[in-house]
Amino acid sequence: MQGFLSSKCLLRVGVCCLLCCVFITASGQHFDLSPNVKRVTIPFKLIRNLVIIQLKINKAGPYNFIMDTGVGLMVITDPSLVDSINIPGKRTIKISGLGAGDDYEAYITAPLSVDIQGITSDGVSAAILKKDHFGLSQYTGVKIHGLLGHEFFSELAVKINFTDSLITVTKPENMRRFKAGSRVPITIEENRPYFKIPITLNNGKQQVNKLIVDLGAGHAVSLEKIADKNLYSQQLIYA
Repeated sequence: MQGFLSSKCLLRVGVCCLLCCVFITASGQHFDLSPNVKRVTIPFKLIRNLVIIQLKINKAGPYNFIMDTGVGLMVITDPSLVDSINIPGKRTIKISGLGAGDDYEAYITAPLSVDIQGITSDGVSAAILKKDHFGLSQYTGVKIHGLLGHEFFSELAVKINFTDSLITVTKPENMRRFKAGSRVPITIEENRPYFKIPITLNNGKQQVNKLIVDLGAGHAVSLEKIADKNLYSQQLIYA
């Protein structure tokens, strides 16, 4: 588990640096409902707390992708897809921040045709890692081909039903609200969602920390690089 979490951190750092290098942002890259479709229901598999759906790329597939709000750009982690799908105009770029050598290089694609039932893609590009450093297939026990991030969530309302293993996707104005629940304000920074949470220590001291909303982390909460050293020495109570 620790190795998986470390790999996820590396992935975020690397993809963020990659975006800066090639001036690609998820702005303008998004998914939308197919014409005359108001609501789509997508089945998923929940494996080790990861939400896995199937999609096609350039009419090839289906491929297994993890839905991951912690990633700002669609990432293909399985290098074999380079030979499986027709990708015109791809170019190679080094992902600074991960290390040296060809192992830390990726292809940047032109916009792809990404097919999810009832949903169309608009200008969605991807980074294809030249080597799979993250071992997602070994971690889940099923073949994982990549991560689907910000572009999927940016224009659509997405409701995940973990009981029935179904994802409901619609326009935000058509999403049926929960009768009971609370709204949590978030901010979008570098195409990733954050929210603030109060943390109360056993000594009664409370502080507010900003956390990333990470559907692809596979764990409930992770606190890293918190300035207050008391967090490391006292049991936490989450407010």
